[in-house]
Amino acid sequence: MEPEQSIPQKPRRLWKVIFVISLALNIAILGVVAGATWRFQGGGAHPAAKVLDTGSVYLRALGSKHRRELGRKMRPAGGKDKKSHAEIAQGFDRAIALLRSEPFDSDAFAKVMQGHSRRAEMRMQEARNILLDHLNAMNATERAAYADRLEKALRKGGPRKP
Repeated sequence: MEPEQSIPQKPRRLWKVIFVISLALNIAILGVVAGATWRFQGGGAHPAAKVLDTGSVYLRALGSKHRRELGRKMRPAGGKDKKSHAEIAQGFDRAIALLRSEPFDSDAFAKVMQGHSRRAEMRMQEARNILLDHLNAMNATERAAYADRLEKALRKGGPRKP
């Protein structure tokens, strides 16, 4: 009887790497969009101008229970999730191939990055809508408490898990 061979974990690890990269890209784009919006609307003097990752400040100001709830709402349905992961992986495969090619095709690489940016912006818009729905469901007292935590997070960096 032959010993069982272990199944390589590389595809699973690849998906984890892709997920982390995608999440980082999503957060970075949200920060850039929100930061640019803040800056060009005359908000530069506010303490929030020092915050690089604007989107995460809104989330940090929520309680951990509410962050988990919003996270569950952000997870797409199984089929959509698998398709998205496959498309993201194909985009990164294309990006890697372009980076290794000679001569380097910067226009093609820019298109790959634009595709990833569009996907990230759609996810950020979905996240903004979910957060807005959550805030609309709060009563005035809950929103005021949230505003207090948000203000504290902006002024002092605030605790990560209030």
